[in-house]
Amino acid sequence: MARIYLVTSWQEVDPGRLPGATAVVIDVLAATTNIITGFASGAERFILARDREETEALAQKLPPESRLRAGEIGSSFIREFELTPLSSNFRSPRVRGKTIVLNTTNGTRAAHACRPAARVILAALINARAVVDFLVREQTEKVTIVCAGNLGKIAYEDFFCGGLLVEKLLARREFRTNDAALAARDVYRQGRERAFPAFLDTLSSRAILTYGTEDEIRFAAQEDLYSLVPGMSPNSPLGLEIKV
Repeated sequence: MARIYLVTSWQEVDPGRLPGATAVVIDVLAATTNIITGFASGAERFILARDREETEALAQKLPPESRLRAGEIGSSFIREFELTPLSSNFRSPRVRGKTIVLNTTNGTRAAHACRPAARVILAALINARAVVDFLVREQTEKVTIVCAGNLGKIAYEDFFCGGLLVEKLLARREFRTNDAALAARDVYRQGRERAFPAFLDTLSSRAILTYGTEDEIRFAAQEDLYSLVPGMSPNSPLGLEIKV
């Protein structure tokens, strides 16, 4: 029987469980939301780095006119970079045709933790239906949902989004799940009518509101805005490359 296995932070990823699996990485506030939005705005590709130093090194391999850098460390944005990691920046025309080198505290590290998987795709509320359609269409037998979390702890918005995926997948196919997946599904069922106000209370939102507005949170709390499913491009010479 097909399986869904959900973990609540990237630090919980067990590399031994990933071979043969499709890993679905979630960082609603904000890495995966920003990446999906960037592609919808015409970005060419994303290169995901684990820290500032790796971002700088990868960016040096690209022509300056073709790339943008974005990143944060903890709750502090890297102001020297061309983009701040707010969704409004990734909706800007300036990202069109660009390679964006991105590092975040949790989301990009979650993607790196999933590299042993057979396939890595990115999910958020804004592309949830497309992700479910993709997994069902591909007849995926082993789905590992990786909530990026927040410094090793559960992030409500990621857990909520994971629950949305579980809810929709179970409605389409029979899967065996772990208990965390069932708990996430119940959180989604109980909170789906008030996602935005619930998200406003989270630790991630408080960090974003230091630099942005509630509109950033409101945008990320919307379901099914885009039909894009970004995924890891295998064997990229630039490291962890994400394309649509």
